[in-house]
Amino acid sequence: MLQNGRLIPNLLAARKKYIILVQMSRQTSFTPMKSNFLFACLTACPAIFCQAQSGLTVSSGTSLLIKSSNMMSVDGIVLQPSSDFTINGSNSIARNTSLSHGASGTYIGRAFKLAGTVNAFSGSITIYYNDSELNGIPEGSLTLNVHNGTAWGAFTTGITRDGTNNYVRTTGLSNVNLDEFTLADAMATLPLTWGDVTANRKGAGALVKWQTYDESSISYFEVEKRTSTSDWHTTGSRIEAYNTAGAHDYNLDDATVTQALTYYRIKQVDINSRFTYSKVVSVSAVGMPADVNLYPNPAGHYVVVDAHQLKMLSVKVYSLDGSLVLSKPANGTSVCVLDLGRLPAGQYRLVARLSNGAICNQSFIKK
Repeated sequence: MLQNGRLIPNLLAARKKYIILVQMSRQTSFTPMKSNFLFACLTACPAIFCQAQSGLTVSSGTSLLIKSSNMMSVDGIVLQPSSDFTINGSNSIARNTSLSHGASGTYIGRAFKLAGTVNAFSGSITIYYNDSELNGIPEGSLTLNVHNGTAWGAFTTGITRDGTNNYVRTTGLSNVNLDEFTLADAMATLPLTWGDVTANRKGAGALVKWQTYDESSISYFEVEKRTSTSDWHTTGSRIEAYNTAGAHDYNLDDATVTQALTYYRIKQVDINSRFTYSKVVSVSAVGMPADVNLYPNPAGHYVVVDAHQLKMLSVKVYSLDGSLVLSKPANGTSVCVLDLGRLPAGQYRLVARLSNGAICNQSFIKK
């Protein structure tokens, strides 16, 4: 095994099929020397696993070759081509929680986007997921959906769904153009393109703005919000769509926002009553003391929550879309340690409830 540039001979001797483990950070890219080394290894070895925080980057002037029947695993996806597959630089595969290409229908909170074009792919694709990313989709309905640069398409044959180990494998793919892919029920191309979505405090309220492009068959928009103690619900009145080509700007003043951290998303409904959501944005809490410290930050497998001399009643961790991913009673202690081992890499917000009634919000990054 190659780990951090060192061969571990006892592991090589113990396995008939060698595995190469390459560890990369968010900004890691392949230099020409590393690329050439990987070409040689991929030719000789059946699998390459890239453990990355947020995808894979291939630098300009280099290429990553995956030989036929070999596997490359990176950030929750496994590509196993049936014929040689090359990713030429400059290019990357990034994992996101929302889609770059809008779509009608619900998809999991894990999508993969290629920055540049690649040759058509044939073979199998496996996508792993967390239960917290399902967004209400039954695991028995999860289907590979691929955007080929023009439209979404669902691949409904050759599917293996494993709800115990949380993955979906799709085999028999032939000459598929990969631009973006995720797991969902069958999706159709969204009849608009989302632009920027923002939310900012404005006096005692909040101003939510969003932009769309080239609307077609759109009926109306609704703004939904939630806090750490409430579920998603509609705020304000529905806003009729322009439903024409070009750029359109919308906004809504939310006079009912509280001082707590509040998340917003835009619900788009088309003339066939199909709907989808924009990305999630938020306005920060106000009037809250910053007496809680987190360390280390960025965190690894744990993070320490230190309220100094104050007593904490509970500590909760939320993902950027407002989902509760970790909760721990603090039982009046001023210091507690959270085990982050089961959380994927990304940015999170911690909410600590203190015995004096205060609520403290802090952001941290899980490596």
